[in-house]
Amino acid sequence: MKLKTSDNLDRLYGLDVIRAAAIILVVLYHWPRTESQHIFRVITHFGYLGVDLFFVLSGYLIAGQSMGLMERGKFHVKSFYIRRFMRTLPSYYLILLISVFAEGMNHYDWRYLFFLQNIGGIYAFTQSWSLCVEEHFYLFFPLILVFIAKKNWFRYIPLITLMILIIEIVVRWFIWSRHRPDLVYNNDVNQGYEVYFKNIFYPTYTRLDGLAVGAFLAYLKYFKKDFWKKLMMKTHFLLSMGFIILMPVFYLIYNKTHFFNSVPGYGLITIAMALIVVSSLSEKSLLQKIKIPGITFISILSYSIYLTHGHALDLSYFIGHYYNLDPYGVLQVSIQVCLILGMASVLYWGFEKPILKQRDRILQKY
Repeated sequence: MKLKTSDNLDRLYGLDVIRAAAIILVVLYHWPRTESQHIFRVITHFGYLGVDLFFVLSGYLIAGQSMGLMERGKFHVKSFYIRRFMRTLPSYYLILLISVFAEGMNHYDWRYLFFLQNIGGIYAFTQSWSLCVEEHFYLFFPLILVFIAKKNWFRYIPLITLMILIIEIVVRWFIWSRHRPDLVYNNDVNQGYEVYFKNIFYPTYTRLDGLAVGAFLAYLKYFKKDFWKKLMMKTHFLLSMGFIILMPVFYLIYNKTHFFNSVPGYGLITIAMALIVVSSLSEKSLLQKIKIPGITFISILSYSIYLTHGHALDLSYFIGHYYNLDPYGVLQVSIQVCLILGMASVLYWGFEKPILKQRDRILQKY
């Protein structure tokens, strides 16, 4: 029986809003700003939370798709790998090749070929660290899901999720106590951040909170359907609670190297993001009802934007410098936006889309 496999079928506008918000946050985090732009600096300072939002969303979508197929007896590990890896790997390796060509081999090593660059420090194509976390999740999740299904351990998923959250806190606490990035930060700000990012922010073994909680949301949808229906009726409450949790957390995580952000902060951020994601799935959600022009377009391009926005910004700097433009002026900002969307569009429609069509033809066999 043929399955519908296109990534664009049955799109939920609320999830498009979430994807678009996440990628906009990430781009803003890398956006140039001056010391005098105080409000803009505060906003962009938290742009990295877009990745945490992506993790929760990815965990929910990947686990949900797999559990849905498993519920209908149509889940295959091989088709899972084909689906995920043909979606992510070709574009990644293309941009990696372009990056190596543009920046030189001195900035890259063998780890980039196997998605291991987030272990031990990453100094080029830095946004690829989160792709490493996701690829590791894709590699092991279907095997774990099949094992749980064979043992009929679905009822233990809440306990497994809680254990992962606790283990993550313990792991980050151990690493933070050993390296004390906050003390290094007090002596040298840049060195403190380097210690923090290398040992706590980037590694897969410290960043599983979002993916685990996202998968737990999928479990609720498919195995606790009555409870899920009640959640769908509480969309405004869930959305409000998500932002209420984030408000004090923003203050407590402002200095990334401190204990709260480095150890328990990720867990609270994940819970807040999970509430926002769940709220976006309800037909009653404000995120479903308020239509914003361009949101679906940005959502479709989100992966391409994530891969290319660093190069787009670098190219915009070169153009601005060559023509002596105000680096924070309207013209320069316009060039940056056009390059980000333009390069992502070329990657998606010129490369990703044809590969996705080929992938869908292959998946018709399953």
